Amino acid sequence: EEFEKRARHLVARCTAAKPGRPVILITIFRNAAHHLVTPDEITIRQEDFDRILRQITRDHRDRNVHLIEGVDVVDDLSCLTSDLLHPHDFGHARMAENLARLLKPILAPFSTHSLPDNP
Repeated sequence: EEFEKRARHLVARCTAAKPGRPVILITIFRNAAHHLVTPDEITIRQEDFDRILRQITRDHRDRNVHLIEGVDVVDDLSCLTSDLLHPHDFGHARMAENLARLLKPILAPFSTHSLPDNP
C-alpha cells in the first residue's frame, strides 16, 4: 500500500538523519468515525492507517520510534466542532495539553533543562 511505503520511507529517513533521536508517530485523532456502529469506508481506512503506524513503531523500536495514540490527544468528542472532525479553540488547547503530557516522557532524556510538570 502506498501509505505504508511512504510512512516507512519517512521513518527510515528520520531515523537515519539523527540516529538515537526520537521519532514520534501519531495515529488518527478521535473523530466521528471512531464511534460508528457500522464501520464505513473511511473508518476502515483510518483503522488501516493506524494499524500500519503501530506496526512501523513495533518494527523500529530499536531505533527510538514511538507511537502516540491520536485518541489520547483528542480524548473527548467535546473538543471537536459540530462536524465531529475539526477541533474548536478549546479543543486545540486540550490537544496541546494532552500532546505535551504524552511527549514529555519521550523527550525528557533529550532536554537540556527540566521540563515543567504542567505545560
